[in-house]
Amino acid sequence: MKSLVLLIILFFTSTIQAQEAGDLFTIHCGACHSIGRGKLVGPDLKDITTRRDADWLLRFIKSPQDLINKADPEAVKVFEEYNKILMPNSTLNETQIKDVLNYIKGFGNEDVALSNQAPTDPLQGLNQSNIDNGRALFLGETRFQNNGVSCFSCHNVMDQKSLQGGSLAKDLTLSFSAMGATGIMAIIKSPPFPVMTEAYVNHPLTETEVADLTIYLKSIHQANNNPQSQNHNLAFLFMAQFAFLVVLSIILYLYRNRKNNSVNDEIYRRQSF
Repeated sequence: MKSLVLLIILFFTSTIQAQEAGDLFTIHCGACHSIGRGKLVGPDLKDITTRRDADWLLRFIKSPQDLINKADPEAVKVFEEYNKILMPNSTLNETQIKDVLNYIKGFGNEDVALSNQAPTDPLQGLNQSNIDNGRALFLGETRFQNNGVSCFSCHNVMDQKSLQGGSLAKDLTLSFSAMGATGIMAIIKSPPFPVMTEAYVNHPLTETEVADLTIYLKSIHQANNNPQSQNHNLAFLFMAQFAFLVVLSIILYLYRNRKNNSVNDEIYRRQSF
């Protein structure tokens, strides 16, 4: 009887720990990683505990920047492969990290098979109106519902309809090609970066705002990879240079008879006679 009770206690304890570890994964890892669903911002973590040494995983999760600074070949390889997007140092303690790794290791085959199903497009059904809303939100022309700061305060995108944005954080012009819709939406919903987390912790974005921002960034990516758009940008650059030369020529023509010497030189010559 005592053995049965002990087994029941152990079962429920392990179940609770697994649930807590799953919550930790969702909160701290799920924005950038999946388990069996493919790459997001960072690598797919399916079978990561068999592909990497446990001690290395622990050190990398604690402080990836430390390993990169030490030129650890595996850490540098991951950093280079994923567009040099630096994974922030973990705020989890060692026990919690081990729990998350055990959760990843024990992720059920049934769950993995389910997660491997072709995902639906999260931007399906969105249109130009959503892109326009996303632009207005990004530029701060429309306030977020929960009064979060505009993206334009820290980020820039190459948008012909806007001025230069902030330079405090990464340029997001080609972010869609690096992260895709799922990755961008995951980061906006649950920011893994300390400054961004602090900025939006009490000002979360709504589902609609997240979707509109994401499809706006997709449109920016497409526009800057469109040969016609690139040709238009080059044409605009040449026109600006031509206009500058025209204005410069006009100024030089109007001032062609301007005296070469200073006013003081004429006064000096009058006093010499």
